[in-house]
Amino acid sequence: MAVETGPFRREDIYSLFITTRIINFLKGLDIPDSITLSELLDQSWSDKRTQIGIELLKELQHSGQLYFQTSGGRILNRKFRTGLFMSVLRNAEHITCQNGKQISVGNFAA
Repeated sequence: MAVETGPFRREDIYSLFITTRIINFLKGLDIPDSITLSELLDQSWSDKRTQIGIELLKELQHSGQLYFQTSGGRILNRKFRTGLFMSVLRNAEHITCQNGKQISVGNFAA
């Protein structure tokens, strides 16, 4: 990761990179109608990769910790700064999917 500067640490850069990956994952979902992120997490998905991603986000919402999904199970991502991720979501307020529907952050990042 890039060089640290002042109050901006490597974990911040890493967390922002992972945040963009999560947002891109959400943007790629083919949702039929606009929905809140919390409502989205209550749905089940037939695609295994999507279901795993949704389950990891649900765990992040409940525990405040992000996990990696591996063939050996879930492993805690110790470098991810959840507070920074939640701040980005709060400021974004919603995510527009590729099909034009919106996912409202709602109370997910409260």
